[in-house]
Amino acid sequence: IEAWAREHLAHISHDDVDATCRALVRKLGAAGWLRYGVGGTAYGGHGDTIDTRAVCLLRETLAKHCGLADFALAMQGLGSGAISLAGNDAQKLRYLPRVANGEALAAFALSEPEAGSDVGAMALAARADGDDYVLNGVTLQRELAAREPTVTGKFDEPLPKSDSLKKAEPRVTEGERKIEIPLPSDRDLDRMTEATRELVEAPEKLGSLNLDAAYDPSPEVAGVDIHLQPGGYAFDRGGYDVAAGALYECGGNVFSFGQGIGRGDSKAGVVVRLLDEAFGGFRPKKILDIGCSAGAASAAYADHFPDAEVHAIDIGSAMLRYAHARAESLGVAVHFHQMDAAAMAFDDDSFDLVVSHNLMHEIGEEKRRAMIRESRRVAKPGGVVIHQDVAIRNLPTIVHEVERDWDTHFNGEVHWNTYQTADLIADMRAAGFGETIVEHDLAAIHGANRWYAISGRKPA
Repeated sequence: IEAWAREHLAHISHDDVDATCRALVRKLGAAGWLRYGVGGTAYGGHGDTIDTRAVCLLRETLAKHCGLADFALAMQGLGSGAISLAGNDAQKLRYLPRVANGEALAAFALSEPEAGSDVGAMALAARADGDDYVLNGVTLQRELAAREPTVTGKFDEPLPKSDSLKKAEPRVTEGERKIEIPLPSDRDLDRMTEATRELVEAPEKLGSLNLDAAYDPSPEVAGVDIHLQPGGYAFDRGGYDVAAGALYECGGNVFSFGQGIGRGDSKAGVVVRLLDEAFGGFRPKKILDIGCSAGAASAAYADHFPDAEVHAIDIGSAMLRYAHARAESLGVAVHFHQMDAAAMAFDDDSFDLVVSHNLMHEIGEEKRRAMIRESRRVAKPGGVVIHQDVAIRNLPTIVHEVERDWDTHFNGEVHWNTYQTADLIADMRAAGFGETIVEHDLAAIHGANRWYAISGRKPA
């Protein structure tokens, strides 16, 4: 597979991703690599069962050379795997050989209007009907060239394996082929919106929410669907909408799980530990969290330093509503403001501690430098400034580099490489931090992950 990948994946075009994926499926099928995701030699498989170890090795090698090739092989396997495990002979003969040789694209239809891809919340039902069964419900699928979708549903009794499937008539608008996929948070949005309204309008609040109706979020951030989050960080439907914050929280949890980051890890906790170990147990009285997103770190600082006055900024109204509602529901006081990190409205010498978490990799070079200058300006003399971020600046292997490059092109992380190659010490020196600058390689609070941070102190 290594030799094949070097020959066939060296110059893959990304101009038309769908067309490239279809071509890759044909190539992978013709070379025999898709056979490892099919169980049964009689149905085109490499062996009597799916060779999981071989699939892992194939995916690792393909990902090193081309992320789309890895994606194409994995998606074929999602469709063929279920049929290999649960299909009858007729179904296997009908579908699996064409998937194995790359003639047909497979799909895995799981998403529903009220469930996203949450298997536990699926409503599509299957019931026995003689020798067949009927699927009754709605499953959503983006418009792709897939011709062999495997549909997932719930049933109460064992169903007979059948040569044919009856399908309840779907509700489809005539002539319409695309279906808009709802946001995963939509099924709980009414409850979250009402809870936010009650918290925002409560007569007695611990913190505050300061939104600027005239503020136009920076297109450098607002114009990008970072993490493929629909609408990006600045998405806002008005009123008491909190969808951007809920999506960010959900996506962060999924990403953390996939990267092996422990559920008990805390970026704020890492900074608090750094304050104890490197700054003599520094106890700030006034804290600023720059680029607070959904407010997890902001609330953590308010909880850990109950006597401190905590402020936090971000660009999105809905993101800040979520953060404010979160802090109020947790019983901690945080003052949230809508403003740009590169041009903050705070007075000079305002905060003892200025922090940012995972912000530097979400903004471009000029905005990052302006943010660092602003962080020094608003810090009090003798104040501590810490900018923490993901530890990708010294990637250990070429596989990690490929993964990050894939994120740049296909996961909305447009500033990954800018951050990874930046001279942050030079940026801090240019901002006026002098000889107090230190780069830190920080262990996580929980899990095997590590974090990067750079700190400086404003001259007293």
